[in-house]
Amino acid sequence: AVARQAPNGVIHLLASMTSPCLHYEFNEEWILRGDEQVATADDAMLRRNTASQVRDVREFVERDAEGRVRLRYSGGIADDGRFVLQGPCHWLLPNGRPQREAEYRLGVLTGRETFHDGSGTLAWTRDHRDNGTTEFVTYWPAGAVRTRSMWRELHGEGTAVLLSPDEREQMRVELERGRVKSITGTPGEY
Repeated sequence: AVARQAPNGVIHLLASMTSPCLHYEFNEEWILRGDEQVATADDAMLRRNTASQVRDVREFVERDAEGRVRLRYSGGIADDGRFVLQGPCHWLLPNGRPQREAEYRLGVLTGRETFHDGSGTLAWTRDHRDNGTTEFVTYWPAGAVRTRSMWRELHGEGTAVLLSPDEREQMRVELERGRVKSITGTPGEY
């Protein structure tokens, strides 16, 4: 684990021995006095976004060792004191082509998020919807849909399908809060 305090006073703690790696944010006051409400909070309460507006939004640019732009994003200080992403974010490949593109509102992903592999081929998309669901789609190298699934609160929800490169359905899984309810078909060679 490693911890570092940012200029705005927020302490960032990264734990890399977990899978996935975890990132915690807190301030000195929370450490020194504790917080009864947080100590008894459930996962939903801890994940809730308390920001309602962002001030001082500005664009940031990160460059690689050769000076090429590798990341361009916007963010500002939310009314709950956190730095949050606000607006478009663009991650670029060394050749300047898009690798990942996403939009944030009050630090939360919104709309369509895309990811391209090292050659620039579309690898996956996530459509973040206002109702709290996310449709996750992966693609075959030629561009056809490979998988399609729905997610809510980090759990698979509804129907997930696996398609062959010629877009024939190979497998269908029905999920409820991440639990498998039924499976039809087999993945076969895919």
